[in-house]
Amino acid sequence: MTADGGKRYTNPMTTSDEQRLADLLGQRRQGGAQDDDVTKRLDREIVEIVYRHLYHALRPQMLARYGATVGEKHAGTRFTELLNEFFVRVLDRFPDLVGKMRSARDLRNYVSRAMTNLMLDRCRRAKHERSCDDELLGCLAEERQQDLNRECPGLHYEGVLEALAVWAAGTRQQRRMAEVIQREFVSGDRADAIERDLEISKSEFYRLRAAALSELRRTLG
Repeated sequence: MTADGGKRYTNPMTTSDEQRLADLLGQRRQGGAQDDDVTKRLDREIVEIVYRHLYHALRPQMLARYGATVGEKHAGTRFTELLNEFFVRVLDRFPDLVGKMRSARDLRNYVSRAMTNLMLDRCRRAKHERSCDDELLGCLAEERQQDLNRECPGLHYEGVLEALAVWAAGTRQQRRMAEVIQREFVSGDRADAIERDLEISKSEFYRLRAAALSELRRTLG
């Protein structure tokens, strides 16, 4: 139990998954000589491990920690609390500060991709069934839909998630657009954090953002 009487969060990711994730992140950091097929394979495996953890661990942990209050506002903030604990556990595998910082940057991008897939699957399930485990994801989707509506009124969030999933496996330009939109409208990150993690300038961020939103309006509007 925590000091305030709440249930203490325990990261249930297996030790083997933690180590495998750390190893894969390390391989990607050394990926200058990798061909595109190897890079895509590594990316896919990282996203699969993160997705599995989000699906099997964070949602039930969210319900255990917050119970009936999970349906209230600020689901994004609460989800971030749990993600931060997950980050600490994985990044403890890296002994040097530089490795931790670079891996944290990369891991935030992979979490955005996994969350896109997770929330898209939730949207698809919601058409056929209603699960209490989906409550957190439902609240998150509503918050992100509101953020999106301020930029692109009328766009359906599920359609945007589907487009992002396609872009993530597309051309380099599509992948970069997906990274920017995922970080802002799935993870809820600020522009300066996205620019820093993707190592792009402010002008490049807004160029990619404008191109992505224009394409979403054109195809989904």
